[in-house]
Amino acid sequence: MAKRNSHQQRTPEDSSAGQAPSTHQDGKPASRSNARKRAGSHSAFRFILIFAGVSAVGVAFEYYLMENNAAVGYRSFVAQTAYLIPGWMGVTTEIRGTQIWVGSRLLDVTPECSGIEPIAIFVAGVLAFPCSRRKKILGLLLGVGGVGFLNLVRVGWLAVVAGWWGDAFDPWHNALMHMFPLFVVLPLWLVWLSQRGGVVLAFLGCLAQTSVIWGLTSNTMIDATLALTKCTQSLAGWPTPYLLMDELRFWWVAPPVQLFVSLMLISTWLSWRRRMLAAGIGIAVLWFAVIMDVIAQTSPYLGPGDGRYILSDMLTKGHLIVSPILVWLVLVPLPSWGYWRRSEDIDTAKAPGTPTAQSTSVISMSPSKQGLPRSPRGWPRIVIAFVCVAWLPPTLLSMAKSAPNDVIEARTELAKSLRAFQNDGTLRPAAQAALRLGSLQEKATQRKDQHLYYLAGRLLLEDALTDQEARGRSAKLAAARKMLLDDSISPKTKQKLRDRLSGLQ
Repeated sequence: MAKRNSHQQRTPEDSSAGQAPSTHQDGKPASRSNARKRAGSHSAFRFILIFAGVSAVGVAFEYYLMENNAAVGYRSFVAQTAYLIPGWMGVTTEIRGTQIWVGSRLLDVTPECSGIEPIAIFVAGVLAFPCSRRKKILGLLLGVGGVGFLNLVRVGWLAVVAGWWGDAFDPWHNALMHMFPLFVVLPLWLVWLSQRGGVVLAFLGCLAQTSVIWGLTSNTMIDATLALTKCTQSLAGWPTPYLLMDELRFWWVAPPVQLFVSLMLISTWLSWRRRMLAAGIGIAVLWFAVIMDVIAQTSPYLGPGDGRYILSDMLTKGHLIVSPILVWLVLVPLPSWGYWRRSEDIDTAKAPGTPTAQSTSVISMSPSKQGLPRSPRGWPRIVIAFVCVAWLPPTLLSMAKSAPNDVIEARTELAKSLRAFQNDGTLRPAAQAALRLGSLQEKATQRKDQHLYYLAGRLLLEDALTDQEARGRSAKLAAARKMLLDDSISPKTKQKLRDRLSGLQ
């Protein structure tokens, strides 16, 4: 009993040094397991739900603004503020509402350029993290102010690039558009979360290395993704030998897993074996999501409806930062929040008469420190990770089945013709089936499906290239050009197709 009383009489300095356990109101020492439960009272599942929900609202809000060309006042503010940066650097510019004119080049500040989505992702991380109201307010101010300010710098610098190095504008624009959320949003969130420069520098180092590796291997990964997409559709009974994505080759078709791999590398509370296993599973999940996105965007069996493009846009926006974070949160058993926070934020003693925690840091990468998970179960997390993307195939199938009966029959006939093409090389029936399906869909929806025109054109082009007779070859090339250069196909894609067709006679 005397020993217990001596614990209760310890000074706050001794308590902050970690030499005495916390006690209950009745004077009994709290068990270590109960302390761990209190430290982890805010479950990772709650964090995932809040983060996913707020991020989804932000992405959907930006999509709404894009579709309706809204938030003109805020976008004008971004343009007028960013306009000052090229002026300070001697670049002659002109501002017109949401547009910045640099010579003859027009820079339009769209909702995607206004920083709404990165700010929403930061806000989601702050709101999901369990901490005091004061800390949340500071986090929101840091996110809205810091991310907003750096986005202004990004837009202003692009105007400078357009004025000084016009030919380098597109590479700079693509690089900043993709790297801004990775190298700004999450590092700022880690600064707010851990208050440790070492954690942020370690993350940035990992992210820089994985981004370089991703850039060097992106073309190979794009080829692999397209091959896996075609294989997936063939196994499902809907073969597609040619996809419009063969020409577009968007950056996200190479699964942008650099953020996920970087998060796994800094998850040092796990063993290397467990980290490598979780990394492999996470990359497979993210890659599957990219394959489903390619199907949603380019499959000739889904029709020209809005649903497929809304789904594809939501998936594409999530590939860069939201999806990797969610998969990481699902697969990795996170430490309790005391691992990340300083001791003044940890609710260690609420009872009267118990020592008050001091402001010493308890953050450590050592497995012996408080807050680390204990014997995490892996299989439930793996199942949940695959369940997160398991809804995509049934959703796409339901979109295909929602068409009129004659369109569904035409799609079945197209699939049958393409299977015959893959078996014996018969091209003409497949091209005719694609044109018939396109005609039926256009009659039903009053819209052309560029994916069917591209498929028919590629089939006719292959038929022409195998024809040895000059007259027949010329007629088939003319028909292929008509399909591939149809008005429904985007101008950028048509330019690439013109370059390919220019050398054919």
